[in-house]
Amino acid sequence: MLVRALAGYEKALQSENIPALETVCNLGVLYRDQDKMEEAKTMFQRAVLGREKVLGPGHPHTLEVVNYLKQLNV
Repeated sequence: MLVRALAGYEKALQSENIPALETVCNLGVLYRDQDKMEEAKTMFQRAVLGREKVLGPGHPHTLEVVNYLKQLNV
């Protein structure tokens, strides 16, 4: 469902909007919880880049995903 939601956001809006970036982060969490670390890493990296662009590198929401990425140890 998250993949479908992300596709909808990207089609209706741009890939770098807050709802799409939240969905990308949620996919990262889901993949991490499923022990799919490479997929999680890809989603977290994408979320960090998008959030840096939209919110800035020091924004708490950006730093939250940086922390998730750091915790993967991949």
